[in-house]
Parts: sequence; C-alpha cells; structure tokens
Amino acid sequence: MDSPLKNTIQIKPCGWEEFLRLATRTQATGEPNKSWSYPRLVLYRGHTSPEWPLSSTMERHLRLPASSVSSEGDTNLHLRKLNGVEWYREECGFALDRFLKNANGYGELDKCENNLDKWLLGRHFGLASPYLDWTFSPFVAAFFALSTFVDQMSGLRSAYHTMPDGVMSVWQLNVWDSEKWPDDVEFIVPNSRIGSRARAQQCAFTKLESKNEIDLMTFLESKNCAHWLMRYDIEMSDASMALKDLQLMNINYLNLFPDMTGAAL
Repeated sequence: MDSPLKNTIQIKPCGWEEFLRLATRTQATGEPNKSWSYPRLVLYRGHTSPEWPLSSTMERHLRLPASSVSSEGDTNLHLRKLNGVEWYREECGFALDRFLKNANGYGELDKCENNLDKWLLGRHFGLASPYLDWTFSPFVAAFFALSTFVDQMSGLRSAYHTMPDGVMSVWQLNVWDSEKWPDDVEFIVPNSRIGSRARAQQCAFTKLESKNEIDLMTFLESKNCAHWLMRYDIEMSDASMALKDLQLMNINYLNLFPDMTGAAL
C-alpha cells in the first residue's frame, strides 16, 4: 500500500456517524519513505470553522492588519517575524509576570510548581498563552468544535434555533516520536497539581517559537511535515445528533470544567 504524499494534509469530509467510526479506531498512517505504521501518539483539536489557524491565543495577537502587510509586501508578515523570537519570549514573560503580580494573594497560585503550571492556571481565566492545547480524545475535540452551537442551544429560546450550516473541523496530529520533532516546536504533556481541567480534557500542548510562522499547519508545511496532520470536516447539520452522543459519553461542560465555571455553564 502506498504511503500518502509527503507534505500533504489529508482532509476527510464526513458526517457525524462516519467520524464516530473513524475516530474509534487507531488508524495506521504512512510515514513518507517508511512502511505503514501506527503513530506513537495521536492528538486532536476541535475548531468551529476549518478556516481557523492552528495558533495559540498569544500567537493570534501577533497578526498584523491587512494594510500593514500589504505596505511591507510580505503576505506572511507578523510581529514575531518583525521583532524576532527573543522579543516574543520576553513579551510572553512580561505577560506572565503581569498576571502573577495581579493575581498575588489568590490561593491557587500556591499550588503552582513551575511556569507551565502558572500558564495553565492563567489560561483558565483568559490569560493569552503561548501554548496550543490538544486532547488525546477525538470526542472531547468534537465537543469543543461544537462549543458555539452548544452556547446557542443553552439559551432560554433554544427551541427556536435551527441547525447551523457548514462544517466543523477536528484536527488530528500524528506523533511518531516527540523527540524528533522539527526545531522550534515543543511537545508537552502536563503533570500538574492545578491542572484539573487539563486532566478532565485529556490535554497535551504544543509550543511554537518559529520566527517565520505563527501557526502549526504552515510551520509543518515549511518543514515538509504536513502529512503529520489530518482534518475531519464534519457536517454541522449533524450537530444535535453529535451532542446527544457526546452527552452519553459524559462529555459536557460540567465534566470538562470540574469547577465553578463548569457548574455555571
């Protein structure tokens, strides 16, 4: 059996039932120049729209207005490219320091053992983070891809909502050997006393510090590794069916956010 084309992202349009069938099996995936094999790890991330980039919340702040990009003549211009990686690291450090200063006195900080713990805690409350979150569960990823629809259906007038159009996307990242990733990207599985949400959501993280790229997809394409990515485009017309199945799996806000936020949602 031939392996897929190197540096090609596989996109699989499907309905919800087909996604269930595909996601419940660990799929053999061909590494270029090697025989078909099973990835060591498979990670997932859900997006409401297939147009959303694989960028952390911090990296999303690095994008420049279209007028700035056109005036410089570089269609891939952003602040990290303009100012360098060291500048970006310093800005991340400043952001974390400001959060810690403002949060001083709140007891949860006492449980943090390292900077990753502090970033995890901060992002729970809206702190922009350089970490892009993934999950080991395709169904948790699907729930977050449906989150906009979930929010719409939670209102008092939910009976008047119609099924949304378009597709939602679940990204799949195949990891054969996390120690052989391209330079400038780090792979992290948290082990934290404060990470109750991370545990509930079965989280892992990637951290990208490429000077030229601010989203993981274009970075992997630039390194001839786009074949590590796969994207399921699931029909949003199946959203109601999907939510019913996810509820039967106990995948909902209450269990994914085991704190007061989950209780409120």
